[in-house]
Parts: sequence; C-alpha cells; structure tokens
Amino acid sequence: MKESNYAWPVTAVSKNVYDCFSNAIKLNMGKIKNKKVVIFGAGIRGTLFSIMMHSHGIENFIFTDNNEEKWGGYINTYPIVSIEKALENKEDILIFITVENGVDIKKQLIMLGFIEDENFLLLDTNLYDIYMKQFNRKEIIDILVMGDCGLTHISLLDSQKSNLGKMLEDKLSDFTSKVLAMHGMGMRAFYNILCAQIYMDIKPKYLILPVNFDTFTGKHHCLPRTQHAELIKRIAEASKFNSEEMDDYVKLTEERSKSFHIEFSSKTSTKDNQSDLLNALYMKMNYMYKLKSDNEGVRYLMKILDLVKEQNILPILFIPPVNYMRGEQYFGQKFYEAYGANCTSLKNMLQQKNVDIMDLSYILTDSEFSDISTVDETANYFGRIQICNEITNYFNDIVKINKEKVQ
Repeated sequence: MKESNYAWPVTAVSKNVYDCFSNAIKLNMGKIKNKKVVIFGAGIRGTLFSIMMHSHGIENFIFTDNNEEKWGGYINTYPIVSIEKALENKEDILIFITVENGVDIKKQLIMLGFIEDENFLLLDTNLYDIYMKQFNRKEIIDILVMGDCGLTHISLLDSQKSNLGKMLEDKLSDFTSKVLAMHGMGMRAFYNILCAQIYMDIKPKYLILPVNFDTFTGKHHCLPRTQHAELIKRIAEASKFNSEEMDDYVKLTEERSKSFHIEFSSKTSTKDNQSDLLNALYMKMNYMYKLKSDNEGVRYLMKILDLVKEQNILPILFIPPVNYMRGEQYFGQKFYEAYGANCTSLKNMLQQKNVDIMDLSYILTDSEFSDISTVDETANYFGRIQICNEITNYFNDIVKINKEKVQ
C-alpha cells in the first residue's frame, strides 16, 4: 500500500449535508450491516461520510475513486481500491456516491449494470435547489446575508445543530431577512448574485457580508470546488440578468470547474504529525500571504461596495474569527505579524471607500471552533452564539444611529 493518506481534516459540515448523510446511514442501516460498503469519492465528502459511518459504529467499508492516483492509498485507516476491485460481486455490495454533483458517477454505475436504490445510492444534498428557493423569494427584504461555510456549517461535535445563517435569521426576527450562503464562494460570485437580486427588484436595506482572508489567496477564486458553475448558471437563468459581466462569469466558472490541475491536494504522509503539517500549510496559505489590492477577490469586494453605495444599501462587513492559538502554535509571533498586516491592509482599503468593518478575529478561543484543531472560520455552537451576538449588536447599533440621523 502506498504511504499516502488522502483524508481531509474535516471538523465541520454544512447542516444540509449533515442531515442528508445522517439520514442515509440511518435509513440503510440494515443493508449496511449485511453488505460490503463502498464509498465512491475519496475526497472531502467521502472523508466526512466515513467519519459519520464510524460514529455509528460502522467499520466494514472501503473507498474507490475515479482518480487512479489515489488507488492504493487510504482515507485514515480505510483503503482506496480500484474501480474494478471495489465493484466485484455487485450483489454483495452497497455503494454510496458521496461526491458533490455525482450524476456522472451515477451514470457510470448504471452503465456497469448497477441499479439505483438497490445496490447504489446517490447522496444528493439538493444544496442548489435549497439555495435557489431562497434566491427566488420575491418579497421585500430588509437584510440580505451573503457568505460561505461560516454561515452554513456546524461542528461534527455539536449537539445543537443550527447554523449561523439560521441563528442570524432568528436573532434578527424583527426584520425580514434572506440568507444566500454556499461553501467556497468568493466575492466575484457575491457581486454577480447581488446584481441579479437587484435586477429582480429584490433590494435589501442592509447587506451583511463576511470578509474571509482565505478567499483573497492567489488560487482560491480559481479552484474547481469553489466555482459552483451549475448554480451560477441557474441564477443567471432565473434572474434573466443577461449582463455581459454575468455571461462572462457563467462561462468562466464552467472553465474553472474543469481545471483540476490547480486543485489543492489532500495527500499527506503517514507520520503522526500529518494533521499538524496540513493545518500549518493551510494557515500559511490562507492567512499569512501578502494581501494585494489587485487580487480578484479584493477587486470584487470593492465593486460590491460601489454597487451598494449606488443602490443606497448599507454594508455590514465583518472579519470572521481566526484560530490564532493554532497560528501561534505553528508560527509563533510571525503569524500575528503576517495576519495583522493583512487586517491593516484590508481596513486601509475599506477606509478609502468610507466603509467600516467589524473585526472578530480574536473573539473565540480554540474550544469554540468546530474542533480544537480547526484552522478555518467554522465555529461550534457556542462559538456561533458569540459571533451571532456580535453581529446583531453591531447591526442594531448601526440601525439606531441611522434612525437618529434621519430624525
């Protein structure tokens, strides 16, 4: 076996994905106990599904993947085998397709003689349908909340499973709000989606928007998994927003979604410190680079600010919490210097637009992230309570100030 572990350090998951995976395991427990289980997709979602299987006491499974480079490797202790090896004796196996947009794999299995809902299941989370249902809501709204996994995700360790997007809706219940959040999205997507909403005469009074430093890296906006090409296309079609920029963006997301040569690899060694090595690399890439004003994400953040000013929409921006304790563990004072320089650069750029930003970088302890080792902005339930309270208090203060100005 190759000394290659392709497991991702998954500590958080979209609430909708969690519900889908959890229900699939519970509803098929009888088959799972009597079949050899194959998880099709040795990536982020495959890793997640294996963790959830393990939490239910299920160990009799293997992985397969269309990427031949992964064959012979493993996800933690579970082997990744070839398609041919995995699919032997089809009457005795049960396949779970865990990858996002797994329709092509479904077609692949049907061509090989497998029958859906009999010996394979496509775990369709319907994330795009859920998103579009929100997008198409036509009523007048006060607050539009846009963002990525910080709004959609919960911790795998949570007992309370309300994500930050829902918590904000509940906390701001005196206002009509809409949450449009999708993992991996960046500023260019938010800009085009906001343009489409305005074109549909759905114009909020306030825009709540997280400003994540990981979306400003040199590669993030080009990664296949951040494109959501199908969703962007559906948004363009539903809104009938046929601007040249939107048309270009639809084509661009389709092109980028096929550029797998620039995707980050999850491949790690079998050393005991593999998680620390991967986490340290993640933090260095996403928080310690030098922020540049000509980055695509920064440019589109500025375009968002120009747009909301033109439309008389008040932006409520915030920097999400960072697990600075892990940063200090891996890099010492250098983490604070590099990350602090990026925060200062961002704030200076925003000052040129006369826009303030709420800095939540240091409000959480490591025990309030989705896991103590978490190196992104996803928080557990107790962390989300703090973030939610900070945002709503900030929002209410701004509303109060605006009312006093009007009077």
